[in-house]
Amino acid sequence: MRPPENGLLVERIVSLGRREVVFRADEAVAEKLDALVARLSDVGVDAVEGGEIDLGWDSIRFDDRDGVLIATTKDGHDTRRTRRRDDVTQLLWTLSAWDRVARLARLEASTPTHWHDSLYMTVDILRTDRVLECRRVDIGASTQWFVGGEPFDEKLVDQLAGDIARCVELFKFRPEAAAVLGLPVGYVGVVDKEHGVIEVRDPKDAVVFPER
Repeated sequence: MRPPENGLLVERIVSLGRREVVFRADEAVAEKLDALVARLSDVGVDAVEGGEIDLGWDSIRFDDRDGVLIATTKDGHDTRRTRRRDDVTQLLWTLSAWDRVARLARLEASTPTHWHDSLYMTVDILRTDRVLECRRVDIGASTQWFVGGEPFDEKLVDQLAGDIARCVELFKFRPEAAAVLGLPVGYVGVVDKEHGVIEVRDPKDAVVFPER
């Protein structure tokens, strides 16, 4: 489960208010693109230059390119927040991955995480091929993601130990693990670099995927 990077881009042009907007995405997520533009049209979005629509993981921004409004998103390979893409592939892939994992876990819907949300992780673990255990924990004033290996280092949660990063770094270095960032508080996602999500556990530590 890794986002498509070099496939053919499909294009949809839709009127949103007083402007036409060009949406582009990899053909692998073409169905998701069609659903997105239909939804934005139905809710009556009025697109203006510089306007944004928050979709959970990221916001779509309408940028002017030689008089044409283009739907742009953050480039998940750039952890410094500055580079943008003139397509919505990464955003649609992430939302689609969340929905898939939610279905596997028998949840009604995903619970969004934004790319700039912080996480605690075992030092340098994202630069390894280790199986990752990703936990969403209620720490009082907020919820927090913790990413470790197996066996999981409980000091990450108990002492807020390890490295602090943005969730976009999980997407950049281990994109298959970004698929579990739509799980709600108390859930755990276990992710293998080659096979993707291999296990989901509920707040009672019962395995809900795969069924056992």
